[in-house]
Amino acid sequence: MNVCVEISRTVMAKSKKNPSRINQPLVRSPRIHSTYRMTAEGLRIIKKLESIAQESFNTQQRLYAVHPNWIETDARITVFSKLYKGLTTVMLSVVFIENSLQDDMWWKKSFPNLTPHDIETNKYNFVRSTKHNFGMLLFILVENKFRIFLRAIDPLACSGGTEAFESIYTCLLRSKLSNPPPEAFELLELIRLVRNTIHNDGVYLHKKGSDDVVTYKGVDYAFHNGKPIQFVTWEFLLMLATDLQNLFAEIISDKVMAEINGNIIDPTYNA
Repeated sequence: MNVCVEISRTVMAKSKKNPSRINQPLVRSPRIHSTYRMTAEGLRIIKKLESIAQESFNTQQRLYAVHPNWIETDARITVFSKLYKGLTTVMLSVVFIENSLQDDMWWKKSFPNLTPHDIETNKYNFVRSTKHNFGMLLFILVENKFRIFLRAIDPLACSGGTEAFESIYTCLLRSKLSNPPPEAFELLELIRLVRNTIHNDGVYLHKKGSDDVVTYKGVDYAFHNGKPIQFVTWEFLLMLATDLQNLFAEIISDKVMAEINGNIIDPTYNA
């Protein structure tokens, strides 16, 4: 039993206006062999990851069309390349969870000495680690790119973009952009608190011992000091990925960002 997820790289002709530009890869729909049954949840997660990755690709191409002088190392472009690549990695992990980790014969062949309890524990830990890495991908991406964007707009703001992340996105959204996206502040506040919680292995800790609540899209997300948060599910992470992709698209299309002269070189492009 196996699953074949076809991730094909479409390398198109180099742009005449920008010879260094090469289109990012396209993701095709998963092709699941008839001998394998993927769970409904697994298939739903993969299709959603595929959809977000494809939209990242599409957004990048739209930006190229509007701004033909932007190069592939411009942070306004690389943000979508980084998101695409990260989502593809998560997709491969989900395929592994749905395929090998659910296959008793794979466990017997690969780890013959594990007990059934050990196997279940390892399954749980791998899924948990995959979700953890998915979250960290999003958190690192948004913080890194927001710092780069702020420095491009105002090199002196927030001590050269080195202050706490909360100061970075507050400054960018409330004093630099011409038309900040609605609910962007709440989304980033939610991301910041979840990131801090992940740093404490899922337990929320506030330096003053207090609780926090973030209301986003009409939903209250509670952070109780000294207690684990329970809402970081696949659905929650997929929502964050979708909304961050859309947020980046709106911010980069903002007049202030779009009219920055020259390219905003991303120092993490090859990282």
